[in-house]
This record gives sequence, C-alpha cells and structure tokens, in this order.
Amino acid sequence: MIDLFITTHGRQDLFKKSLSSLLSSTDRTQYRLTIVVDGGISQGTEKSCFDEADHVLWHKESLGLGPSINQALIHISNLNTYFDNNKSHFICMVQDDIEYEKGWLDKLVKVHSLFSRTHKIGFVSGHNAPEHATVGEIKFGKDTLLLKPWIRATNMFTTAEYFLSMYPIPRMDPETGRERARPHGGMGSSVDWWLIRNHPNSVCKSGRVNIVWPGLIRHIGDKSSTWLGRDLPEDK
Repeated sequence: MIDLFITTHGRQDLFKKSLSSLLSSTDRTQYRLTIVVDGGISQGTEKSCFDEADHVLWHKESLGLGPSINQALIHISNLNTYFDNNKSHFICMVQDDIEYEKGWLDKLVKVHSLFSRTHKIGFVSGHNAPEHATVGEIKFGKDTLLLKPWIRATNMFTTAEYFLSMYPIPRMDPETGRERARPHGGMGSSVDWWLIRNHPNSVCKSGRVNIVWPGLIRHIGDKSSTWLGRDLPEDK
C-alpha cells in the first residue's frame, strides 16, 4: 500500500488536468489518495473533482503548504496506527500541477526497493530539477538515474517510516528565522528544505542521497509558479 497525497490551492484547471493524468497513468488499487484543499472554497474549486479521492481534507481559508503537509502526514500516520492490517509502506507527495508517465509509481517503488540495498536513500523522484547538482549516475536498462543531494517538492517518494520521522514541519523557518510563507512576496514555503537539509534526519544531515528518474513526471505549472516571480527552470 502507498499513501499518495496532493496539496492544492487555486489553479483549478491545472489541478483537474493533473488529477486526470494521475488517474489515467496509475493503477488505482496501488494507492490510497488524500487531497488537501487549501482555501478551496474561496478559490472556487469544484468538490466534484474529488470523487476519486479516498480522503479530502478541506481548509475553508488558506493555511499554507506547511500546515497542509503536516495535516496529510498526521492523517496518514493515524490511518496506519488504527488500521494496522492496512498500513502503507510508502508515502508519495506530489504537486497539483504535474503530468505523469504511465507506470511512474511502479517505477519509483522498483527503484527504491532495488537501490535501498546499496544506497542510503532519502527520496526517489520522477521529476528532475535541473538547478540541483547531480553527483552520480546509475545506468538502469535504457534509462539513466541521477543521484542528487537536493530535489524539489514536486514529487517526493520514500518509506512511510522515513517521511514521518521528519514530522512536523515547524511554523518558523530555521534558515530565515521567519514564519514560513504561504507563499507570499514571491518566496516559497521552504518545506522541501526541512526535509532535504534542516531536520536532523533530513537527507543532507543524515548522509542520504536522492535518486531521480527523469521524465516520469513533468511539471506543467512552471509558468504560473510563485517562486520569486520568475519561471522555474525545467528539464526539457
């Protein structure tokens, strides 16, 4: 069992396109789907979008990405504790503005299962962020997997045990000393940095590495990113 969660805020057309891609590209028996709608009512999100979800967590007003992820993680933890005969072994976080290659989730599971024997893995991802350095490569059939110390929160897949070990994301960003953005003023919420480099068990602080399988996930919402008011670089 895999717990897959999406947080969404506004951009209804992108979200509906992304959700349709998820449902058509992924075996529905593989995962338990939780969608966190952050400020959905005020943004006009249609509730009919969520008929395929197993669980919907609805914020009438926006709380931000940090609380939304925390809410999804504690929800998943509670399900795993209460229903111990139906625990998820993996947790997969995805953004609401991506498209998927068919079979992407099977491939992430396979990569983690195979290479966790030889590498201390943080996360596995189907999205390659070109701004983050590659420190190694693995030939995997016709594909080349990338080893990266940093990845984006576009897609983060790992064991439930490891993901939950870094709960909760705190309200204050330890790097800036400020409250996490929602985002506002072009600054992101920096939740990925908590998982990648801030928490004592984060990827960097615990000596882990991320494995990226480029092209399994495409970021289609880069043109509407709030990151510093500029387009995000994408692997074309």
